[in-house]
Amino acid sequence: MVDFGLAGFLDKFEERFGKKATTGLLLLIGVAIASVCINTFYSMAVRPVFSSIASIWSGQAFGISGYWDLLKSVVILILVLALASSIWRNILFKKQSVKNMDTIGKMIGELIAAVHLTPDQINNLRTQVSWMPKEND
Repeated sequence: MVDFGLAGFLDKFEERFGKKATTGLLLLIGVAIASVCINTFYSMAVRPVFSSIASIWSGQAFGISGYWDLLKSVVILILVLALASSIWRNILFKKQSVKNMDTIGKMIGELIAAVHLTPDQINNLRTQVSWMPKEND
């Protein structure tokens, strides 16, 4: 994770202006980041594909720059789809992982409860089993 030092700024901002203003600031930052990402995706991947399709459809000459734009757009679309599927699988795996950890925790708790021995039972085992160390050893 990359730390931009935003946490300290947000803490001071919240102390000075309150929780609602900080929430509004975070919303504004999120919308700004999302709009930059959407604009970049549109200008680098979507628009060149549509312009290439439009030039092919209209029967205009499709030069080397058109092929280059189309290739660049296809590569970007493939990378975006790979990233989105990776994020999606990671989210699903984490949910499954949490369920598995809960199940394992319950099983360990049941095992500890089932094997729980009192100190008297442990001393009885020590006297019955010769290889167990004695209490004063």
